[in-house]
Amino acid sequence: MTATVPVPVLASASTAVRPPSTAGSCATPTPTSTASLAAVAARASSATVLAYPRAARPVLRDLASRLTPHACDLVGGRFDLVHHLRWHREPAGGGMEVRDIIRWYDQDGHGAALTTQYPPAVVDVVRDYWTPFDPFDPRLAGTFTDATFLHAYLQARNTSTRLRQAEAVLSGLAVLSTWHSPRRPGRTLAVTALADTPGMTAYPHTTDRAGRAGIGIAATTADGLHRHLLILDAATGDVLAYEQATLTPSGWQVDDYLLPLTHTHTTHRWWQPPTTDDGPASPSPAQWMPRPRSRSIGHTDQPCTPAPNPTPEKASPR
Repeated sequence: MTATVPVPVLASASTAVRPPSTAGSCATPTPTSTASLAAVAARASSATVLAYPRAARPVLRDLASRLTPHACDLVGGRFDLVHHLRWHREPAGGGMEVRDIIRWYDQDGHGAALTTQYPPAVVDVVRDYWTPFDPFDPRLAGTFTDATFLHAYLQARNTSTRLRQAEAVLSGLAVLSTWHSPRRPGRTLAVTALADTPGMTAYPHTTDRAGRAGIGIAATTADGLHRHLLILDAATGDVLAYEQATLTPSGWQVDDYLLPLTHTHTTHRWWQPPTTDDGPASPSPAQWMPRPRSRSIGHTDQPCTPAPNPTPEKASPR
């Protein structure tokens, strides 16, 4: 049976997100309601307050040397299961768009996702799945099992996004945290990759928007106007949050915030009945069956098609 994991809502007296009562649970969550996401959007603009900076390399090397197991490391299953909230500011002074995504990902490329968002989409829950022949990013597989592969992935992101190395590594690990639930060896690789990257500052006492204390690792652009912040669990090295912020006359304001809530594993996607000693469980209702991942294809005007000749005007009678 799928367990319900309550989704955090923004506290009325602060910008912090109240953690769910089952924080750290390894149970499969359920999609968040649009109303709950609206509460997040209402208080999602303020950036994280950072204090007591330290050199990042010794802090990260110390963390890598003493990582502890995560409770969900012991959960078996072929699929990495990640539940996260993400909100970003719409361009041209728009408001915040908030998405809640529950994603299943298998190293062979299989995957699925349940997505809700605010402002609401046409349907309450968008249900997607894909096959090994239709991956979002084929470079995802193997990133947490081979240090060379992980470095190659992060270097490729550095080139493709045109960010400086430190900023690209922080954002790259944030992206990977929405697909993977790495066990302790994989998290050690990630923390070591951070430690080997110059240009970062550590903030050992940083709190994410779920109220979880961790270690903040930040990098600021050369002009000092944009900041990338990754927050790691101080014991397990798990990614707790990622924030992109812009410096404004009134202080730092959030452009993009990622809040992973669950990193675990499972044997099946939501429509697939789990196999037990008593045989397969009852199948899910029809409305929960998947649909293929949708695509939007835009057709431009044919560049080589000449405009039609206008009809010649008749001479006016004199």
